[in-house]
Amino acid sequence: MINFNTNNIFTNKKDFSIIALSAVIGLFCGFISMGFREVVLFVQSFAYNGDNQNFVVLVEDMPFYQLLAVTTGGGFLVGLIGKYFLVSNRSQGMTEVVEVALKKGKHITMKSTFFSMLVNIITLGTGGSAGREGPVVHLTSGVSTYILDKLSITGQDKKTLLGCAAAAAVGSSFNAPIAGVFLAAELITGSYSMVRFVPVVIASISGTFLTHLVYGDFPAFIVLNTGKIGLGEIPTFIILGMLSALVASSFIRGVDVVFNFAKKNKIPLILCPAIGGFLVGIIALIFPEVLGVGYFATDMAIAEQITFIMLLLLLLAKILATILTLGFGSGGGVFSPALFLGAMLGGAYAMTIRMFVDLFNLDITISYTAYALAGMGAVAGAVLGAPVSTVFMIFELSGNYSLTLSVLVATVVSARTMQGMNVKSFFTWQLKNRGVDVEGGAENIAMREVFVNSLMKTDYTIVGTNATLSDVKIALQKDKIGDIFVVDDNGILLGDVCLYTLADYAFDSTNDNSIKAIDVADLDTERVVDTDTLEDTLTHYRVGGETTIAVVNETGVLIGILHENDVLLAYKNIIMETREEGRL
Repeated sequence: MINFNTNNIFTNKKDFSIIALSAVIGLFCGFISMGFREVVLFVQSFAYNGDNQNFVVLVEDMPFYQLLAVTTGGGFLVGLIGKYFLVSNRSQGMTEVVEVALKKGKHITMKSTFFSMLVNIITLGTGGSAGREGPVVHLTSGVSTYILDKLSITGQDKKTLLGCAAAAAVGSSFNAPIAGVFLAAELITGSYSMVRFVPVVIASISGTFLTHLVYGDFPAFIVLNTGKIGLGEIPTFIILGMLSALVASSFIRGVDVVFNFAKKNKIPLILCPAIGGFLVGIIALIFPEVLGVGYFATDMAIAEQITFIMLLLLLLAKILATILTLGFGSGGGVFSPALFLGAMLGGAYAMTIRMFVDLFNLDITISYTAYALAGMGAVAGAVLGAPVSTVFMIFELSGNYSLTLSVLVATVVSARTMQGMNVKSFFTWQLKNRGVDVEGGAENIAMREVFVNSLMKTDYTIVGTNATLSDVKIALQKDKIGDIFVVDDNGILLGDVCLYTLADYAFDSTNDNSIKAIDVADLDTERVVDTDTLEDTLTHYRVGGETTIAVVNETGVLIGILHENDVLLAYKNIIMETREEGRL
């Protein structure tokens, strides 16, 4: 008989409580996800006065002035809400959830959650070219944060449950619970440990189960026939991965260009979304498929119902429309647009491959759908910086094992190409624009939150520039660390004197009263600014090999010193804490 000991998996009652809470959060977030979807559809039907099932046809039949009024008016409402109710005049989304998970002290307030929800609903409902998954993740995370705060849940447990909210939101949106799990692990929890992983799995399954009850067991996109992929086709998917990286990087850089354009030209923030909405409306007069999340056009691309020329035109039009929507400050996410772009790219690429096959009369059957799906995974993985979860999503959409290999190749190549071009994911770019550097992993991020002024000591000795060598020797004998600092009349650090620098004068007192402190000081002494981080400080120790470093303020005035032991202790504590959070 085999005895199962649950203590080998979960060590205490708290772990069981987290699991139970994860199931509740999953169901709750699944409900919120469905509610958000229905509200967006309602606003869309109201704004365009018609049936959402034939949205593209409806837009095509609208008078041009009515279409422009809807997209521009929606942008104007977004600008009003942003100016009067949101911090920095912008809505929040997936990026804020990632930031909260990465940085201690960051918080998602109910005010920002509510008004960001309004902005996202208005943006998507009036035709803004963006996705709904990021806003849903922010909404579910914001509501979950409020509940977790009421339950006094903090630290890594709170981070894990935020991952649960994100997994449930994504899993329920795409009917892809596995993708939801890995997206949460890649972007939110940053851990695959069992203690952190299991609750996220349960939440994702719970949220997806709820949507199954309401909408049925249907994926977000219709995939009828994927065909088979031969090993000989792998090189073509490598090229597709490279092209996907170019599309993804163009998209991210494009948003950056529009954002900086508006900022540089000092366009009033209240008007920016309206300008973006107007321009998107102009594009939609020719390509109505770019409006909203674009699932209809994505389905058509997967099913090979769009011509080669139209695939390329929609690719360019959607990039431009999404760049204008997000760059000018409207709400929405990037997941759906990335899938749209990938489907158009993959479809056009498949048709190009077919032309070569027909031209050279090769005995190869090209699966159009396989390339479309691989393009979706490769572009989305590069834009989000989450290649693993996008591979699983495509697998869940298709249910085809042989296809997974091609998607994996294209997605990995795309991610690696992005690195080679030194282009980060969309979320990393947004965080960097806000002064948040997420490079280097959890330990480096934690070190950037510890500043020199919290580690420095004030037990140092100073002498003036005119102090004699005799004064310096006396000061050195009394100093605990054998290192004194030379400052001017304003306290500005000029250099330091230690026993090593006095080697030539140690046993010679002939010139003790004629040589000044400034004459024997090391003017290249190591120094850091009090606002530097622990990460910056470690670099100084590695380069200079000093055991004590001077601390100055922004004007160069000496205000303290750093002891090597204190710095190493702070570093050790961060390492231990980070490892504890990622424990198995």
